[in-house]
Amino acid sequence: MEVTVERIETEMKNIEDRYWSKNDRYELFNVHVGDKRILTLFTESNSVMKKWVSELQKANRKNKSNYPLIVGMCVDRELEYLKKGLKDNPYDVIVFCTGSNCLIYSLPDGEHYGGGYGSNEVPKVLKEFLADSKAIFVGMDIADVSKKLEKDQELKVERSVDIRCLGEKVLDLWMRHMKEFNLDQIAEMMLDERMDFERSDIFDKWRDRDSRGFEINRDYAKYLTVDAFLLHEMATKYVDITTKLVSNSK
Repeated sequence: MEVTVERIETEMKNIEDRYWSKNDRYELFNVHVGDKRILTLFTESNSVMKKWVSELQKANRKNKSNYPLIVGMCVDRELEYLKKGLKDNPYDVIVFCTGSNCLIYSLPDGEHYGGGYGSNEVPKVLKEFLADSKAIFVGMDIADVSKKLEKDQELKVERSVDIRCLGEKVLDLWMRHMKEFNLDQIAEMMLDERMDFERSDIFDKWRDRDSRGFEINRDYAKYLTVDAFLLHEMATKYVDITTKLVSNSK
């Protein structure tokens, strides 16, 4: 499965009315995973994030499917600004993928946020999205991630499924075996696709500091998109089991 990424320039004018205002900032990427194209939006702007979430929820309300909205979700920290142990730092970014669309959002209180602001100012729309009863958030070690998000940024994930728990059911393996596999290995087994790309060590270069706009590193955007996309694809392929796991977790 080949993976490519390109920063979008030519499409900006076609979609800027959806997201852009004078003080808002965002970047767009085309990420291709095999023959699938994902439009990835990166932003630090609360209003841009709100518009993305609102459009997603509006589209989901029009969807006649009996299944819930499946959202691949991952988080990460910007390693360059570490001052304490990695586990002590709040997450800097949260990533959502619903198949052909992905959002990379710079979380408040992240070290790179310019000082950030209190967790009580985390946008309400993000809290409501994570609490949406019609959505299931799928991730790696999702229980631990959820606990930390709630502790550090008051973001509570109401309905979630750990991809290893899904793999345990689909692949008929014990959890102790599932914990030996990383995300790429799990995806290869569950999607029957060979992952033909290498993850270069760029995570200490979160930003493209040589660029005029100080943009997010293109490869970093690619890897985050791929992670969230794979989580979404696996959960969607086995949506009946995914939905049942959420019910069983209550």
